[in-house]
Amino acid sequence: MKKVMIVLLALLMAALPLFAGPGSQGSGAADDPAKPLVINGKPANVVFLANEASSAWQVACTGFLKNLIEKAGGRCTILSADLKPELQAQQAQDLLVTKPDFVVVKPADSGAIVPAIRQLNQAKIPVISVDVRPDPGCETLTHIQTDQFKLGGLGAQYLADQFRKAGKVGQVISIMGQLEIVLGRERQKGFEDAAAQNSDALKMLDYKVECKWTNENAYTATKDGFTRYPQANAIFVMSDCMLVGVIQALREMGKLYPVGDPRHIAIASIDADENGIKAIRDGYLDVAVEHNAALHSDIATRVIIDSLHSYTIPKEIIFEPFVVTKENVGEPARWGASDLKTVDKWPPMKHDRYVSQYKQTAL
Repeated sequence: MKKVMIVLLALLMAALPLFAGPGSQGSGAADDPAKPLVINGKPANVVFLANEASSAWQVACTGFLKNLIEKAGGRCTILSADLKPELQAQQAQDLLVTKPDFVVVKPADSGAIVPAIRQLNQAKIPVISVDVRPDPGCETLTHIQTDQFKLGGLGAQYLADQFRKAGKVGQVISIMGQLEIVLGRERQKGFEDAAAQNSDALKMLDYKVECKWTNENAYTATKDGFTRYPQANAIFVMSDCMLVGVIQALREMGKLYPVGDPRHIAIASIDADENGIKAIRDGYLDVAVEHNAALHSDIATRVIIDSLHSYTIPKEIIFEPFVVTKENVGEPARWGASDLKTVDKWPPMKHDRYVSQYKQTAL
């Protein structure tokens, strides 16, 4: 009887699949090492719940993730919430039926998404959050994000250094996105904290307007800001997606002069997307602190591959931003200088922000 049991046990172990699913303790084995997201002939199914899909940042983030996932043999579906938290929550709940292997989410609202992620947790569907951290009350496999405080802080430090060299004091109005979103609060606090540490060279004026990430609102807010505070000589723009509106307002007010002109209005922005890169090259933007959309997707793909092959994933991956000015705007590493129309052909990135543990991948 003992011999029979040993034989049966051996047969059972031989019949077990090499891959036991995401988050399992088993060891994944790709059919083709060059296609690590194909396991036992089945492509891994990834869904990206995007907060929106029209800004340059999000076009790059969603398009590059889809590009990399498909190159690795998986399938990737992009769902846009059009900045509507209730729609994103419904999209997440719908996934309880289709049950993808992984969900990547950039929350439209860091609080409203929590119940939906909790349901995905209960269904044992791994969730990776990018850029916007969900509020407490749910679990993510990992959270991937640029240090948002430093995105604001480095811009303030750069402006302070320039004003100090010129023997002047910068007086700043703030063109903000949304403070309901945690990244908005963190960026503004990062800028204001750095300004306070450089109070000899930078002063925050009492003008901080939420422009909901639109050029139209930023245009109006910029004109209103200089009407209320004609002494203003600097602007903090929370995202390059509002930069066109700011520059157009300055042009119409007769205040648009290039860097180096004594009449120049200093501008610090965040993203270094195509708008920021152009504004620096045109000479009107002093500094764009790079918020690299492609890097978020590259890291998310590495995490998905590693998790699928049962490697331990850190609970968060926070990386340092990069300061872009006229001195380095021409470097090839600038994501905002890449053609968004060819995002489906962008190659994997070379970086050390997250090193792949599954060594056979090309990432």
